Amino acid sequence: MLEGLPPAAIYLLGALLVALLRGRARQVVALTVPVVGFANYFFITEGVHWTVTFLDFDLILGRADAWSLIFLNIFTVLSFIGVLYVIKENRAIDLSAGLLYAGSAMGVVMAGDLITLFLFWEVLTLGAALCILARGTPESGRAAYRYLLIHVVGGVVLLAGLLIHLANGGSIAFDRIELSGVGAWMIFLGFGINCAWPVLGAWLTDTYPEASVGGVIFMATFTTKTAVYELARCFPGESVLIWI
Repeated sequence: MLEGLPPAAIYLLGALLVALLRGRARQVVALTVPVVGFANYFFITEGVHWTVTFLDFDLILGRADAWSLIFLNIFTVLSFIGVLYVIKENRAIDLSAGLLYAGSAMGVVMAGDLITLFLFWEVLTLGAALCILARGTPESGRAAYRYLLIHVVGGVVLLAGLLIHLANGGSIAFDRIELSGVGAWMIFLGFGINCAWPVLGAWLTDTYPEASVGGVIFMATFTTKTAVYELARCFPGESVLIWI
């Protein structure tokens, strides 16, 4: 039986090709990527796939279970809708940024370890910034800059939390983390910035209106939903989330 491919790889390669192609070829590739992604979904079986060893860590690019597969399915369908929405304008930056954005979100939900999660998390930030820049106005440029500042800070907070968590003997696995200790709270806060929590979520209303039309479609689909998935994975049932 054929085995599936890493969904993120399909989309990231597609984003690169779309950026290099012109005219009708660009449109064909842009539409083909989510179609291939959807077909690939049916070849992914439950379990751990695509493990890479890096600095004595086993990075898991594909942890397929009920949680990750349902998010992957939804993200794949919505990526096709997003591409379909902007395909007529055939703007390379819209299509390429959208595929990059979608692929990195899929990389996060399929990640089986915290290092892989962090790497795709940072690519997600880049994809979102490009979706804002795609509008091509001075206002969108400033909004993209502010978005990058906020989410780079969020990424630093997340990375610091991960390092503290690992230094204190915590597992690298992208699974439940007890919300106690500085490391866990910093991871929790890092997720919260992307989730647009009250007080931390001013970036959402600041940047979404400045994105291109296509950018808004993709941004409304992936960032906050990916953060909700991370919270559900790492901090399920935490009572503080009720108040947040």
